[in-house]
Amino acid sequence: MYRTCIILFISFFFFNSCSSPTIVGQRTIGGNDKDEPQSMCLTKDGGFIVAGLSFSQKTGEKLADNQGIIYSDYWIIKFSANAEIQWQKTIGGDNMDMARFIAATNDGGYIIAGESASDSSGDKTESGRGSADIWVVKIDSTGKVQWDKTIGGYVVMNTSEKLMVSKARKEVLLERLGLK
Repeated sequence: MYRTCIILFISFFFFNSCSSPTIVGQRTIGGNDKDEPQSMCLTKDGGFIVAGLSFSQKTGEKLADNQGIIYSDYWIIKFSANAEIQWQKTIGGDNMDMARFIAATNDGGYIIAGESASDSSGDKTESGRGSADIWVVKIDSTGKVQWDKTIGGYVVMNTSEKLMVSKARKEVLLERLGLK
């Protein structure tokens, strides 16, 4: 069984310091297949939320099957300050969907951006515009999908360049989506 979604609570992640990182806690979660965290942000209640991708069906800590049976979906996990899972949400269409970025919004919800090869199906309301598109999903504070937007064209991602990680790119995305 895979258990590849590993969350490390590292002090430098939460504070802008130049000191050496110190692991202050860790937790391994996952299902029966490949699960990868991609982005994390602190939440107003002192906890944190993680966005990533999951190939696992409902097994282990994963509480829902994927929309695309052999493909990955966005997997969003909300943790309390002491690393207990408060809720989780599997979001996707009938093909490969990979969350790459998550940020808190002013209304207490979250904006998630990543890649999608799915057409309109499952949680995805718009058809694809290429072999892989940018897919933006807005959820509320409990993980309920409020809306989604497909931004067309082929997207090339690699580990050294995550989608909209830099503050400037994040601000542009939020502004274009009318969230700023």
